[in-house]
Amino acid sequence: MTNSKNTSLRVKEQQLWFPITLPIVQGNKDYQDHKELLENIHHLLDVSGIESRLQEQELQKALVLAGGHLTVKDRARIQLWTSRALRCNVIRLLSGESFRRLAFRLGESPLLQNFCHLVEFDRARIPGKSTLQAFSELFDEKQIRDIISALNLSAQKGSFKSCKKTGSFNCALGQHMP
Repeated sequence: MTNSKNTSLRVKEQQLWFPITLPIVQGNKDYQDHKELLENIHHLLDVSGIESRLQEQELQKALVLAGGHLTVKDRARIQLWTSRALRCNVIRLLSGESFRRLAFRLGESPLLQNFCHLVEFDRARIPGKSTLQAFSELFDEKQIRDIISALNLSAQKGSFKSCKKTGSFNCALGQHMP
């Protein structure tokens, strides 16, 4: 399969991820704040196009390595891997946790599982510490800088509820996970 400038390799998102319905948590402000933060980041990743651009970049790399042909299944797998890597890295940066501790937290938190797209039909596929480390190495420094710049731009446009006053995504990074 070849790709022209106007043709995306991406598989439709609806074919990739099936979120679970989270239980309603009452009376815990820290949880509600954290949930809102993750919802805002999810919204920003979607609205800014960051996630889809990273998926497209990874698909282009894979297309070259595969000699110009990727199946729909290959494309879906690469997109999901890229999304999971991006989102797990965001969680790791927000929390400051080790790969081992983060793997544990992902296993016990349906909220984080949903955010990181780890839910597959009837189970959650939780990455171990080695996979989380591989995720951290997937994106180069320029890609990370571009991600932060795009998030800051989206926040300045008012896409990020929590940061509308400051106009910066970095304000979200100052909030720590409970």
